[in-house]
Amino acid sequence: MTKQNLYIFIGVLLAVTIALSLLVFTLQRIKNNPPSSDTGDEFQPSPTSIEVRTTIPPDPTEIPAASRTGALEEQLPKEVLDLATQKQSLKSKLPVTNTYFTITFDYAEDKFTVTLKEPKTDAKTNFTNWLKANYPAITEDRFVFK
Repeated sequence: MTKQNLYIFIGVLLAVTIALSLLVFTLQRIKNNPPSSDTGDEFQPSPTSIEVRTTIPPDPTEIPAASRTGALEEQLPKEVLDLATQKQSLKSKLPVTNTYFTITFDYAEDKFTVTLKEPKTDAKTNFTNWLKANYPAITEDRFVFK
């Protein structure tokens, strides 16, 4: 055996010895200190009941209106309230079909769509009269005519 082959043989023998020593040392550590089963990976039974706890503060205090929402509560003007009420009332009755026109609502535009029947001039006049009689707070600019 040459000197170079002898050095390689001793190096490989030394590496195998170190590897086996580490393996034996690790196995003894695992044998002496088994891993704990507190990892939560094991099967956990399902709960059979649910406990509900409600806590009521001992002394509830009133929160001022200004600090609840950041805005003071105020009354809406009568025109705005009437418009909202009549608009909602008309929306709840849609589609409205008449001998002169049909009304639907376009939610994307937030406007009513009026399809006028022939003759359109008479239908437009009848629609205007109907609107003033039934929904006076809704102006004609809230309608799209076809």
